[in-house]
Amino acid sequence: PNTDNVDLMIADYFDNPEDTGKEIVLSCEKDELVIGGSKVNIKSNKDNCDWDLIAYDGYEKHFHIEYSGYDCKIWCDENYDLLGQSVKVVCYSGDISSELIFKVVSRI
Repeated sequence: PNTDNVDLMIADYFDNPEDTGKEIVLSCEKDELVIGGSKVNIKSNKDNCDWDLIAYDGYEKHFHIEYSGYDCKIWCDENYDLLGQSVKVVCYSGDISSELIFKVVSRI
């Protein structure tokens, strides 16, 4: 039914398509990595994922990743040349993937 009403600011909206269960959903409480700070935990809704960490050329050795199943942890060295850099974490499961980007910040 057409329920659009400009005066009441009502409009028809389409429902989101149903979840196919194929998407990888990543969750993390942070979107920043602190230089020399604690590990950042990332969770996936898929088990047995492959994880990858992508940084700018020359900076890869300063970022670290460890993972098992649903869980991934990342952290970076205490190197202030990393300040303002970004690092991408990618989770793969078969032919699908999902990613998060983290910015490197100072402790202060």
